[in-house]
Amino acid sequence: MALISTVAPENAAGIVKEGYDMFMKNVGAIPQPMQLLSVSPVLFEQQLNRIRYFSKHPKLSFALLAHIRYLAAKTLDYPYCIDFNKQFLKK
Repeated sequence: MALISTVAPENAAGIVKEGYDMFMKNVGAIPQPMQLLSVSPVLFEQQLNRIRYFSKHPKLSFALLAHIRYLAAKTLDYPYCIDFNKQFLKK
């Protein structure tokens, strides 16, 4: 049992709901690290702003960012992120 309580999608409000909705629309799932950040709406919003920044960057494509995330996850042996980004790369 976790010692912290994350916000479930059906209970999300404010910036957390906005972020969850964005992920469901664009990704089809809410990444576990974002669910974990839901315990602090301020940290959640900061990460969401970073994601928005990079998603609109004129020179960094979505595919390049997925490759970088995949390689970092592979190096750090983080299976969830490996699988998550591998799915993007297959598309």
